[in-house]
Amino acid sequence: MRRHPFRFFKSWFLAYSAMWTAISSLAFFFPVLRPTSWSVWVVLGLAAMFAIGILWGLYRIRPRQRARIHLKPVDTKIEVEYGDLFKVEGIKAIAVNEFFDSRLGEPVARSSLHGQLIERMFQDRTEQFDKLIDEELRSQSFEEVESIAGKKKRYPIGTTPIVDVGDERFLLPVLCKTDVDTYKAYCDVPMLLAALDGLWSTIRNRAGGKRASIPLIGGGLSGIGLPPYQLLQLIVLSIVIASKKGHIRSEIHIILSRELVGEIDLDTLENQWG
Repeated sequence: MRRHPFRFFKSWFLAYSAMWTAISSLAFFFPVLRPTSWSVWVVLGLAAMFAIGILWGLYRIRPRQRARIHLKPVDTKIEVEYGDLFKVEGIKAIAVNEFFDSRLGEPVARSSLHGQLIERMFQDRTEQFDKLIDEELRSQSFEEVESIAGKKKRYPIGTTPIVDVGDERFLLPVLCKTDVDTYKAYCDVPMLLAALDGLWSTIRNRAGGKRASIPLIGGGLSGIGLPPYQLLQLIVLSIVIASKKGHIRSEIHIILSRELVGEIDLDTLENQWG
């Protein structure tokens, strides 16, 4: 109601007016239905009409669960919905830090998508995750540094290896830097844009035509500091910018955490970009 007070009032008024018109028409053609005076039934009828109007108004302003945007200039459709990234089909993107850390707790929080990937797909077998990363990045340049987490290879922001786990395929773009002394991950807008550019490039060149699904990259523990809706806007904008270099995909899927239902208005997003 805070977002759409006018739509709520309009929907309530239209519903109430429709019921009033229908009842008035019946009373005009069938005089026997006209009340001769105020009674309990008349009051209850009016209260019911008000209540039905309010319920219809609330239904009309309920949070959308899905939105579709067609970016015609770059011929790309974006579907945004709330759900679980791990349950959708196709290739999935999960942002990681520059060391591709695999130890849960510190430096990889179990609550993060990075941590859930290791816990769900590798059952804490971190050595398997490390082996896949090393094989995928064997020709990628890196900087060697000392880290208390044990990892020494620091990769550039935007580096995006592809990891296959059974029938699942994951893109792992480097999003944030990590303080080697405190485990603290940090990110800013230029780093986010660089990470997204690397992700779109990998999807364009190596995803093999599969549907690509991404979360709200930058909205987790990376500390970028932007509200969720602004992050979503930035991701859509980065798709437009990257598409100028070359077509990415005809359809990109953005999966939002259900915790963000109250913070992101998909109606507004669709109106702005649709």
